[in-house]
Amino acid sequence: MYKVFNMGIGMVLVVPKKEVSAMLKFLKQNKEKAFVIGEIVKGNGVKIV
Repeated sequence: MYKVFNMGIGMVLVVPKKEVSAMLKFLKQNKEKAFVIGEIVKGNGVKIV
């Protein structure tokens, strides 16, 4: 299926910045692949890039 369909990025977890290391460690211990894909920052409204 990965060769035919765009399978997306899968599940997304949103955790506080101070919890990122612990969460990555927890997921790795449970044999899950995990990556930091971004961060939420305060802004002035919608910005389209």
